[in-house]
Amino acid sequence: MHPTSGPNASSHRAQSDPEALRQLRDRLNRLANALDSRYRIPGTRIRFGWDSIVGLVPIAGDLLTALLGGYIITQGYKAGAPRKLLLKMAANTLLDLFGGSLPIVGDAYDILWRSNQRNVKLLEGWLNARIQPANEEERSLVRVLVVALLLGVGGLFAWKGLSSGTFKP
Repeated sequence: MHPTSGPNASSHRAQSDPEALRQLRDRLNRLANALDSRYRIPGTRIRFGWDSIVGLVPIAGDLLTALLGGYIITQGYKAGAPRKLLLKMAANTLLDLFGGSLPIVGDAYDILWRSNQRNVKLLEGWLNARIQPANEEERSLVRVLVVALLLGVGGLFAWKGLSSGTFKP
């Protein structure tokens, strides 16, 4: 069986460097924000992005923004995201493509649905779980140092107490 197919496929294509995963997460967040919420309608809290603007061009605009949404999914695949997560992301992008292609209401749909931000949020949860182990190692080291310090201080007090006659064994 080829190493990039089968049940363990994600482990062969996964990035394991926490810094690379952080950079990917940040890059995809910037892209999703540009596509879904870069601009604000003055006097409102309504935000929109290039997805809504380009989507004004019938058919071609929606296809182009679906391709950009596909880029986010592809990056998730390359990072090793599980198939179930990738399928959810693909469903969000397809809903955006079909909903956004509806005449007139499709533009409002694009503003409300924000599939790119939804997908990055889904992927971000998975990426953060992959980044976390590096932080967990740091926490473990701190725990060991704190325990060693407490044992040292406790031992020092016990030794001082025994040597001064305060504590009698």
